[in-house]
This record gives sequence, C-alpha cells and structure tokens, in this order.
Amino acid sequence: MIRSATMINRVAWRSMMSLQKAAVRTAASSSQQGSQRHKPPSQQPPGPASQQPTRQASQQPMRQPSQQALEFSPLPWVDFTSPDLAQTAANPRKITFLCNSFNGLSQRLYLELLSRGHHVTVHEDPRGEEMTRAVEADQPDLVLCPFQTRRVPAELYNNPARPALIVHPGIPGDRGPSSIDWALKEGTTEWGVTVLQADDEMDSGDIWATCKFPVNRQATKSSLYSKEVTQAAVVSVLKAIEAWEQSVPPTPLDYRHPEVC
Repeated sequence: MIRSATMINRVAWRSMMSLQKAAVRTAASSSQQGSQRHKPPSQQPPGPASQQPTRQASQQPMRQPSQQALEFSPLPWVDFTSPDLAQTAANPRKITFLCNSFNGLSQRLYLELLSRGHHVTVHEDPRGEEMTRAVEADQPDLVLCPFQTRRVPAELYNNPARPALIVHPGIPGDRGPSSIDWALKEGTTEWGVTVLQADDEMDSGDIWATCKFPVNRQATKSSLYSKEVTQAAVVSVLKAIEAWEQSVPPTPLDYRHPEVC
C-alpha cells in the first residue's frame, strides 16, 4: 500500500473517511445491480492519488487511521507541548514508512509527523526487493520502519546519507520480537522504546534515541502497546529525526554500558 500526503488535521481525516465509506457503499450497490465483473484497472476513471490509495501487494483498499489514533490523549509522563516535541519541522522531510501493517503505532507516528510538516509515504507489507523498489521510487530523506519484523535489505541501511530507522518496542540491548511479553512476564517496572539503525542482525544497530516509561503491573500487552509503547515511539522517533538533522551520530550498542540490558 502506498499513501502520500501533506499536513492534515483530524477534521480532514474524518471527512476523508466519511467520503471513502460513502464511495464503498455506492460501489457495492452498483455491483449488485449490474454486472459482477470488475473493470480492469486501466479502465478505471483517473483521479487524485489521495483518493485512490491501494496496497502494493494485495491491491486491497487502504485503511485510514483509526478513531483511536485520531483521538489521542497524552499520558502524564509525556509532554507533547514541550518545545522539542511540539515544534513544526524547520526542514520538512520526505519519509518512507516500511511496515508489516499500518497498525495503531504506525498510524500515530504517521499523524504526528504529518502534523509537523513532514511528507510521509506508507508502504504496507513490503517484502524483500519490494522494500528496495519502494524506496527507490520515493527517494526519501530517511526510511522509518515503525512495525517491521522482516529484515531490511542491506542496500537500504548501508546508505550513510539516508538512515533506515527501526522502531523497537524494547529498551537498549533488548532484542527479538517478544520484548513486551518478556517485560510483563518478568514484572519489570520500567520499559521503553528504542529507535535503532537497521543492521545485519535484527535489533542490533546503533541507537538513535530511546524513551523509557513506567509499567503498570495490571496492564495487558495490548493496552501497553497501544498507549505507553505508542507514545514512547513518537517521542523516540522525533528525537531520532532531530539528532539526524543535527548530524549527531547514533550511539553504538554496547552491552558493557550499565543502561544496556
């Protein structure tokens, strides 16, 4: 799936969602009354790209950000009004998302980056060479993988001028796909999100930014992910972009460091 947009607000999103729902109802009604065969893509009437988003791989209709992503309530430990988090980007960037799914975390990051003036293109469920082709087509300033469990091709992260950032739901040094499960199982009282440079080994790249948060022992995995992890991801990504723009290099992952688990 590809989506490209400029700065939007919540009202605009709600309007877009309403229009798309109406379009789906109209299309379904027409299909029942007429032929069951669909027109080939080449015969579809042209229109603005923002009105005709499609998934690259499966060609399914695009999912818009959910109501939960739109109605965002910051947690007490996050201050999105602070100057380093609230400011509009001085130099709007072209950012390409590569994600398994356009889930709640990806949607929140998408909206936060748009609101700061960045231009974001989302590719949902790209695999292998599809990732490379997507980035080559977009020519972004940086690549962001907010929910990506597949290995990023080496040609994407070996470009020093264009970082490929991985959003990992764990503290520095924690690796693997079950970070939150282990945090809850071990009863940890503090967890976090780390933005890493993509590397040969999963979750082992240099650290661009990290944000820690207190863990409620009564929290479920889904609630922790949709609230604390999502908001910590926003903070970490904004800090990572700021560090990159200021030419601050990422910190190598060093297990001898006391803050690395």
